[in-house]
Amino acid sequence: MKRQDILEIIVSNPQAVFVNGNWVAGKYSEYPAIFQVVGMTNDKSYVRVKRVTVQIEDYVLTEDGTNFAKDDEGKWIPDTRSVAERTHITYGDVRSMPTRLVLKSDKSEQGMIDETVAKREQADRDRAERIEKDLIAEANIAELKTVLVSVGLMDEAEAERSTRWNRVSLDIRDEKVALLTSLLKSALVEVGV
Repeated sequence: MKRQDILEIIVSNPQAVFVNGNWVAGKYSEYPAIFQVVGMTNDKSYVRVKRVTVQIEDYVLTEDGTNFAKDDEGKWIPDTRSVAERTHITYGDVRSMPTRLVLKSDKSEQGMIDETVAKREQADRDRAERIEKDLIAEANIAELKTVLVSVGLMDEAEAERSTRWNRVSLDIRDEKVALLTSLLKSALVEVGV
């Protein structure tokens, strides 16, 4: 990006967010990926930048904001506010970076916060859905285990070994094959198939 363009952008909007050209190209860079320009060297070959990142606080911070608050048992206290309320921008230390790596972006601080909040909320919904599915599967397997034991296809020990990780493994041999066949035929008659 031209030096003059960078100056015009930061004069009109000091909070403007830029991106690192190497980061955009998928290359390694020792410089921040997303940053704000706070100044420029006299020869304009380097700019002074500070990293801009979004932070979501999962735990309550102490009054000085440097540590997590702890309860009486010494455990960190979870922050129960909404994701949007506990999300904020943090800034890194100011450092030099080659001007040639600076690219204009359509990012803004509020846009970065909104995007991060949306991603976290979606991840939380996905996790809650997975947990709910696991609980339903666990209840179904517990019921199936009870039925398998009650009809004599398994004893308690076999049922415990064969029902793990929300899966059921059946190893039916000899007279149990005939028993299962009989049970399934009875069930088919009951449903009218």
